[in-house]
Amino acid sequence: MSDIELDFGAITIDTSILKKWGYQFDRGILNQMAQFLNEPVRVIQTDIVHQEAKRHIADEVNKSRIVIKNGLRLALNQLGIDKNDVATATQLLSVSGEDADVAEEKLNKYYERIGAEILKTDDYIDFKQLMEMYFKTKAPFEKKEAKKNEFPDAIALISLERWAEKNNINIIAVSADKGWANFAKNSKKITVFNDLAKAIEELQPETKVNRIITIIREKEILVKENHIFDKIMQAIIESVENSDVYIDASSDYCYEQTDNYITYTNHTFTLNKEGLIDIDVVMVKDDIITFQVNADVECEVSASFNFYVRDGIDHDDVGIGSSTVTVEKTYNTDILISLLGNLEDNVDNIDVDEIEVLSTIDSIDLEYIEPDYGYDDENE
Repeated sequence: MSDIELDFGAITIDTSILKKWGYQFDRGILNQMAQFLNEPVRVIQTDIVHQEAKRHIADEVNKSRIVIKNGLRLALNQLGIDKNDVATATQLLSVSGEDADVAEEKLNKYYERIGAEILKTDDYIDFKQLMEMYFKTKAPFEKKEAKKNEFPDAIALISLERWAEKNNINIIAVSADKGWANFAKNSKKITVFNDLAKAIEELQPETKVNRIITIIREKEILVKENHIFDKIMQAIIESVENSDVYIDASSDYCYEQTDNYITYTNHTFTLNKEGLIDIDVVMVKDDIITFQVNADVECEVSASFNFYVRDGIDHDDVGIGSSTVTVEKTYNTDILISLLGNLEDNVDNIDVDEIEVLSTIDSIDLEYIEPDYGYDDENE
């Protein structure tokens, strides 16, 4: 890519995008940023966004530690797990360092892997411009009481624009924040994308991207039965069946959930305005290409319950029946697909390197449930 002139020379990612993908830097779309290491496209991160991300990650580290501590205590006290085994598990699941230090290390490892540069906003901020934006309610500031909360965004954006002007580089900023998008409308150097995959695609050689998308569609790789199609379907099925779903329900009776399972039924890819599968090419190398598609996944969720009432005299739990409830559920997910080989070749000669289904079903509300008394319409 070093011999190709691009419209944009740098990319930066806002906290809203990092948070959306759960700060999972070693998988999914955030992992695709590693392709820019030692490439002409520069990855810029402001110290403002860095500190926000560090705080968020530190909070998640703290929550994880609490969950592990409580879980191991329950394992010891309620499950009768040997205390030596619990001690071993505690050691294996422990991470040394304060929450903030763990977060800092995680971010720095990611920056090193993607070649990110930290932009010190103190070197670029114009406080006169900042205060004018605040009092005149210019983007990213909005007309609301909490507009002071937009100061970090404003500082980051002003600094990015000044850096871009100084280096004569156009920047892609990836953010789901409306304030960032509104600021970019009046910026000559910053263009905002709210989707990281589409932003990364913008940094790929346009002729190659268009050719890749054309080949994928012409060969019907995603819709016609072949080994690639089969592996994509299998990845979706495994993602569905391995989902850890939280089941919520209400009832007039006491109940306990005894089992649940999820079954894949179908999936359909999201189409663009032309009625074609929407494809975002996020990496183009000599031997591998990676692209992202979006899909609606249909499945069936079944959950089994035992119901009981409390005996008013003995205060014992008395079973009154059970039931299994099955509902249909559709959820949306992005899917990253990496292929090895020459796309111009026969489909049979193209290998699948990796498929990542980035989201899955996580919860479902069954609303009202009750025991199955075995009645049917004919006997009523």
